[in-house]
Amino acid sequence: MIVQTMNAYDIANELHQDDYNGFSYSACKALAEYLESYCDDIGATIEFDRVAIRCEWTQYTVEELAEQYRDTFNEYDNAGQIWEALHAGDEAEALRIMEWILSENTPCVLVSCHGEADTLLVQDF
Repeated sequence: MIVQTMNAYDIANELHQDDYNGFSYSACKALAEYLESYCDDIGATIEFDRVAIRCEWTQYTVEELAEQYRDTFNEYDNAGQIWEALHAGDEAEALRIMEWILSENTPCVLVSCHGEADTLLVQDF
């Protein structure tokens, strides 16, 4: 077995070179930093598998996230605030509410993309 140690830069580049994942470079960088931090937090190494990462993670715009999780959001009283914020063009506020609902109520991991305030990476379990 050959083991290669990768840093966040290496991971981001490997992810970005995957023609099938569709992630922006900012998303690749954010995800790489998340994975590196996760390894540090658990005190262990993980095997890098860009195909598995591609299958487990999705990059959404605010509108795509709202549509994908519409049923989940509509179960909460403050869901109306999401649609009002989107209608008013306040994507940051809509994203803040959606992040809170998802992080508190669903088994998923959320990673904000650097330099792309209106996008988010979601890992569904």
